[in-house]
Amino acid sequence: MHKQGLLRRLEKCQEVLNACITTLLNERVSKEDMEEALPICEFLLQAAREELNATDETSYDADTEELYARSVEYVTVTQKASCSLLQKKFRIGYGRAARIMDMMVEREVITPASKTGRHKVLPPVE
Repeated sequence: MHKQGLLRRLEKCQEVLNACITTLLNERVSKEDMEEALPICEFLLQAAREELNATDETSYDADTEELYARSVEYVTVTQKASCSLLQKKFRIGYGRAARIMDMMVEREVITPASKTGRHKVLPPVE
């Protein structure tokens, strides 16, 4: 989900910013109100861009790889895989846990989420 979802959020932030500019140009609201809204829109746009860049595969460092390896070991032993389990076990935030889950799906450690939202742990490939 991450990259596609972030792209949609980025597009939405750009739409909001464009709407703010258009509204200001058409003078439908007071200049003071728009001056308050523009920094918020610009902040949202910048935050979405930073988050999008942070999820690039090249941004994973050695610490993330070590946490990923420990997570794979944990889900293999417990035969359970979910963001909330990783959050509790490793005391990490949802975003980081979700990225690790995405990596496990990409590397075929777990299945993609079923209709019920559950993942199955796949047997190791030898």
